[in-house]
Amino acid sequence: MGRSKTGDTMIEGYGAIRKLPDAACQPDKNLEYRIVYRISSPPEKEGDPTPGLSHIALTINLFEWAGVPGEHLHLAGVVHSGATPATLTLEAYRRDFGRVNPDADLIHQLTQNGVALYVCGQSVLKHGYRRDDVNPEVTYALSALSVLPAYQMKGYALMHY
Repeated sequence: MGRSKTGDTMIEGYGAIRKLPDAACQPDKNLEYRIVYRISSPPEKEGDPTPGLSHIALTINLFEWAGVPGEHLHLAGVVHSGATPATLTLEAYRRDFGRVNPDADLIHQLTQNGVALYVCGQSVLKHGYRRDDVNPEVTYALSALSVLPAYQMKGYALMHY
């Protein structure tokens, strides 16, 4: 799934980049980029967004700055393990953590820009959550073990966070 072009910075407030026009290995505007992210690490500090989701935002912003057309960038992420709470609804997150989910806005912006986000159903249950605790913008999948190989077999490069 490609993303739609809506402006200079596709993901506002997340994924800050430093522009390095003279650096080596600039993105090729003619290539189709397919990347799937394995997102398992929780934030280091309470209230920060989940690092893997932030890296997806950084990817979008970086490739946007480099001039890669939105239809050439195909991104997916599967959240599991310690990062699972990122995918909770506002209500479920507040119930369990007593505060607003710091990933809710980021997840919304990512999905609005064509990123396919999944949560591992095994991790959801292991953490004691229910399916209806999952943000409706995130696809409830059987397992990270089913999502990741499926994307890799479709030619997606794997990134770990």
